[in-house]
Amino acid sequence: MNSNHPRRVTVPKTLAGQTIRCMNILIDLYRDDHTDPHASETIRHLRGQREQLASLIATAGDGKLLAPAALLVHISRHLEAGANRGPAPTELTLGLRRTAARLRLRASSLNRQSS
Repeated sequence: MNSNHPRRVTVPKTLAGQTIRCMNILIDLYRDDHTDPHASETIRHLRGQREQLASLIATAGDGKLLAPAALLVHISRHLEAGANRGPAPTELTLGLRRTAARLRLRASSLNRQSS
């Protein structure tokens, strides 16, 4: 496979939509946290990745889209870090972790799919 073409995996649009909702919540949390010196950098990364994912959703046909595995891994790391960053409602923490795990599972499915 040509290294100029990132390896892609299928992602249900429902998971992609849930991921964007989680990213929006994290952006709001980081924006409201005036104690984190890296918040603005994290927000910038989250916004860029959110735009990439939203673009993939917009161009996808049926109920699934093809996403670069590396993008899913990066997003899952942000969601996991957000879940671990401090006091947050239990439902939010669980939702972030669950979505991060589903993204990691999709990204790791590369080994079981043809590229």
